[in-house]
Parts: sequence; structure tokens; C-alpha cells
Amino acid sequence: MIKKRVKKGIVMCDIGCGKNASLIRGLTDTIERGVGLDSRTKSEIIGNIETIPSNLENTLPLPSETFDLVTVLAVLEHIENDSRLLAECHRILKKGGRILITVPTKANKPVGEFISYKLKLINPHHYRDHKRYYDKRKLGSDLERAGFKERRLQYWEFGMNLFAEAYKR
Repeated sequence: MIKKRVKKGIVMCDIGCGKNASLIRGLTDTIERGVGLDSRTKSEIIGNIETIPSNLENTLPLPSETFDLVTVLAVLEHIENDSRLLAECHRILKKGGRILITVPTKANKPVGEFISYKLKLINPHHYRDHKRYYDKRKLGSDLERAGFKERRLQYWEFGMNLFAEAYKR
């Protein structure tokens, strides 16, 4: 879903990239440059990929209007002030840039907790850390308040998750 939306030669930022920044590292032949931010990563530059340890609750340590694409995948639900992070994403995007987001829906909560707490198939800390769950109306209005236009939102994985794509105009 994400990789097919990454165009050749773009500058990309993956917010909440994880310890290994696997998404952008897997796109090194496609993107011009990739930057990954996460509290669990280490500061490193390898080829066209840079990772920066960062507290996503704060101002992002990146210049304004730098990126063609920002991804925020399974991250917003873990952030206290998700509106601030969306505003920061808007700030670092170039005019016409895109943001791609995935978040869990309200239907995900009981299923995810059962899979995590009862079946032990997913780390329970992951679900315990969720601050909120989303629907199209909430995520759409959050994106609009942050300044994004032309939003497209769709449920996937049997309605358990929500995907959003929006543009900075």
C-alpha cells in the first residue's frame, strides 16, 4: 500500500521509522534521500538514508518545506498531541507534498487487545500505549486543521485500520 505510492527520485521522511528504519532502507534505490525519525533509532547516515533519534512529541528536528513525502505509519495513536505532530508534518512538507498515514480504528481496539493480552501474539505494550483510535471523521478533521487538503481516507484490513493520503497546498 505504501511502497506503490513512493515515486522515483523523491525526498522522503518516515516519522516513527522504528529502530532499523526498514521502510526507507528498503527504498534506497527508489528515493533520492530518506530521513527516518524515531526515539529508538540511532544517529546514522548510510548512503542516501539518514536516521535521527527524535522525540516525536516535540518540534521535529528538520527544516521546513524539505520533503516530497512524509509517512506516519502506526504512530499517531501513540502520540499525546497528535494534532501537533500533524502540524509538524505539514511544516516539513514541500508545497504539493503528500502525507501517508495509517492508524487503528475503534473496531481495532477489542480485537487488538484480545490478540495481544489473551493470545500473546503481539507485544501487550504496543496496545497499552495507544492514546486513541480513529475513524474517517476524526482523522479527516485533524488533517484539515493541520492544513492538509484533498484528503483520501479508506478503511482496510476488514475495517481494523484506516489509511489516509493528503496533500499540502
